Parts: sequence; C-alpha cells; structure tokens
Amino acid sequence: MGTEALFRTLEDLSVVTSAGTGAILYDRMHDEEGKLAEELSALAVGRTLGVGMTAARRYLDGRRDGPERDPARAAYVRAYRAGDEHIAASLAALSTNPDAPMSLGIYAASVALHRLRYTFFSAHLLYQLRLRFEADTVARQMLEQIAWAVAAADLDDDLAINLLEPQKCIGRLKQLTSAAGQFYGLLSKSAHAGVGYHRAVFDVDEEDRGFIRHGTA
Repeated sequence: MGTEALFRTLEDLSVVTSAGTGAILYDRMHDEEGKLAEELSALAVGRTLGVGMTAARRYLDGRRDGPERDPARAAYVRAYRAGDEHIAASLAALSTNPDAPMSLGIYAASVALHRLRYTFFSAHLLYQLRLRFEADTVARQMLEQIAWAVAAADLDDDLAINLLEPQKCIGRLKQLTSAAGQFYGLLSKSAHAGVGYHRAVFDVDEEDRGFIRHGTA
C-alpha cells in the first residue's frame, strides 16, 4: 500500500477487532451505509469461531446495531480534510522565481513547510486515538513550525537560522494573524498541564497497575 493511500485510510479511522483477527483498520469514508463494517465484523467472527462467512453473518444477525455515524466526528474529519487540502493547495501554489536568489532562510523555511502536512496528520491521528494531551502537543509544535519558517525566511545566515528558537518565533506569526497567539496559548495550557490534569486521566486497574484512560480529559 502506498503512503498516501495509508494516510487516507487513517484519516477517518475505524477498527473491527476480534481474538481471531486482531485489529482490522478501514476507512470509514468508504462505508457510509455500514456494509463494509458488517462484512469485516463477519470475517473477524468467522476467524475467531472457525466458521464460514454465512454462519458468521447469522451469528451477528440481531446481536448488534448497524454502525452509527457520529455527526460531530464526521464534521471534525471534514474539517481536517479541508485543512489538509488547503495546506496542499498552498504549497502547490508556491512558485520559484528563477531570477531571485535562493537564500539559506528561504530554503530552510521551505523544508519546514513541506513537513507541515505530516505534522498536521500526526496531530489528527492522535486526536482520533483520543490521546488529547499528545495531540495538543503536536498541534502546538505545528504552530511553532510555521512561526519558525516565517522568521527563518528573512535570514541568510546559517548561524542566525540555527539560533532561532521555534517557541520564541510565535510573535512573528502573530504579526500575520492574531488568532495564532490565542490558539498557541490554548495549546500551551494543555501541553504544560500540571499534575491535576494527569491525575484526571490516570487510573489503576483491578491488579493495581496504572493506566491512562483515553479521551477522558
């Protein structure tokens, strides 16, 4: 499977699990009516019970409701895809002026911005897994990545570029859009969460082993 195809599958991730198959990942975008989920569930049950698909479908019949599409989740995935398409279109619209000198700063900023789609995707995947603390941290890094590129683009000195600290470049990004500062503040509050936040998501199982409850804070 190509990298882009894998990314597309993980953009709207859904999972069918069983003891016989483990986890089967599929793209919910191609399963609006839930038929694919039903077939994958039958496959998983069939492998677990050692029966054919027909018997597995009969076993599942009446035991589960059809998969429901959460409107909020669907809206979130649409927003992610719109953002991803905007990033791709913005990068595609950039053109090189053959008569303009290529500075070190412009080259460095270009490399940073070309990684932007993968940073965005990484945050999105973590949000889907309900790892909000980790996702907010990556989203914050993405803003720093953009801010660093804005600051680096004006430089043409290797030492000056190396001395740039991403978290201190947010001011340059705020000059372009004030919303960046507000968003960065919210993400920083999450990324620098105190012990109270971690206590809210930490729990102990029946064997006194600690674990993180996904998506609870």
